Amino acid sequence: GSDVDLLVVLDRTLPLTRSLYAPWDAGPSTWDGRPVEVHLAHLPAPGQPPSSIWAEVALDGIIVFERGRRLSAALASVRREIADGRFVRRVSQGQPYWVKVA
Repeated sequence: GSDVDLLVVLDRTLPLTRSLYAPWDAGPSTWDGRPVEVHLAHLPAPGQPPSSIWAEVALDGIIVFERGRRLSAALASVRREIADGRFVRRVSQGQPYWVKVA
C-alpha cells in the first residue's frame, strides 16, 4: 500500500537541479496503481562513505536498467560494508538511518 520510490542515478557531469524534477512534477506518476516518488542522485564518490539512501537501495532496490556495471558495483560495495558490520542501521523516533562504524 505504500508508494514506489524510483531512484534515477545520473552521471556526475549533470548537476542535480530542481529543474530535473519538472517532468515528474507535471503530473502524478503511478506504477501498479501506486504513486511513484522520484529521487535523483549521483553515485557515491569514490572513497566516501555511502549515505543512508544507498544502504536502503543496496538491500531492497531493484535495478531496472543500467549502462555498464558502475551502479551494480557500487551497490555490491555497500552490501559488503553492511555484511562486514562497517555500516549499520539505527532507528530514531521510528525513522531508520545508517551510520559508518569505525
